[in-house]
Amino acid sequence: VLRAALAALHDVTTFSWAAMMGVDPDTILPVSAVIEGFDESACVPFWEAELTLPGYLKFTDLARSHDPVGTLWEATDGDLMRSPVYATIYAPLGAADELRAVFILGSSAWGVASLVRGGADGPFDAVEVGEVRQLARFIARALRSAIVRSESLRSSSTACVLFDRDY
Repeated sequence: VLRAALAALHDVTTFSWAAMMGVDPDTILPVSAVIEGFDESACVPFWEAELTLPGYLKFTDLARSHDPVGTLWEATDGDLMRSPVYATIYAPLGAADELRAVFILGSSAWGVASLVRGGADGPFDAVEVGEVRQLARFIARALRSAIVRSESLRSSSTACVLFDRDY
């Protein structure tokens, strides 16, 4: 589902790097992911910035906002270096902008995406943001269905819990 959703996003906008994640609806922490273009070593700094540093377009903030899609260019008034995630991860890549989306149904987030555009492509425009916004509900439904199905399959399996004397 994540790969199909990423392909659909490629159909409506241009980006060079992406992180597309299914998330736990209670915590908005990733449970699955498809990464495109980024080196795996970028994952730890990305999540450190997301969870511990002040910044823009945090997934939890987008999930609670009236609009779960936004661009870093717009959020920083074009001063991208104000963003810790831009300064540490995207600037060295020569990125021009980041578009973030949270895929929500009702009050539950089922996925998030970070789409990063190379410098030659410039910032995301309003039409592209609108196209992603239009796809968001469909992506949310597909992610919810996939996550709920996989959880129901897991709930019928057995588990083993081990305790030592200190626990």
